[in-house]
Amino acid sequence: MGRCERIHRNLGGQIDESLKRHRYEDKQEEKNAKHSLKDCIENERIWNISASLVREIWVHTPNTGNGVYWVPNAPELSHPLNQYGYDASQNSSIHFDLKVCSDAFVYLSASPIMDKQAALYEICIGGGGGKKVFLRRQDPTFEDVASNVLGDGSTQCGSFQPFWISWQNGNIKIGKGLSINNKEVVDWSDPNPFIIRGVGVRTGVGQSGQWTIYTEALGYFCLHTDTRGTMELVKTTLATEYSCPYLCHGIHNCMGFNFNVHTSLCELISTGEPMLTVTDSGWTFGTKCFQGKCFACI
Repeated sequence: MGRCERIHRNLGGQIDESLKRHRYEDKQEEKNAKHSLKDCIENERIWNISASLVREIWVHTPNTGNGVYWVPNAPELSHPLNQYGYDASQNSSIHFDLKVCSDAFVYLSASPIMDKQAALYEICIGGGGGKKVFLRRQDPTFEDVASNVLGDGSTQCGSFQPFWISWQNGNIKIGKGLSINNKEVVDWSDPNPFIIRGVGVRTGVGQSGQWTIYTEALGYFCLHTDTRGTMELVKTTLATEYSCPYLCHGIHNCMGFNFNVHTSLCELISTGEPMLTVTDSGWTFGTKCFQGKCFACI
């Protein structure tokens, strides 16, 4: 009997009860979760369905040049949030912390894959040397449609600053802080709005940036046996094979864990680190996933 099959048998009741306790948004989500578990059994990969909530996404964006007026494929250079299960067509706002000196871009696109040909809004936070925000529209003509100063909410090289963006019914709002509709900086209504299906983030004009994006979704852990992550650790403790992932779930900057079946050692791995793993007998490496997307893949 393979290890995946053993865990499926041992946790079968626990998994079923977990799925019952957390209501899926629709039948397709339930079908996808069960399909992942089926793949586990067939391919000897471990998918431990826990229906946990992942509330923060940490993203590093390198310098990828100027805005869409100068770099037409800029949306395709952005970091699409749908890879984390964020469905822009089912949401109308986003809030995040941002650390960047200047020129961070958020793209609201009619394309879920951030196709450069699709209609989009380009939001530049920290333009004008970190002091301004610009809203631009392209469909297909490029337009500057709104701008304002950030005041005491200017972007900072060494510290995170909070921002929010909303797009309800073509009404594009941009503000400071983490509370939607508070501290508005831009409020503009598009006379010919389009449906937002994708959101991407990037930085440019010589700048790289760090983002903490807040969202919620049904989630689970993807586990890999005889593998150990060698990234920076948040915490090391003793745990059981089944409590270790729940300890990681409760820590916002934990992206995954290592668990040793012989010593019961549980290592909680920090977010924001390049993924490095080694083959190591007796260890299980797990990463947070939600809505079919994982923080790290092997």
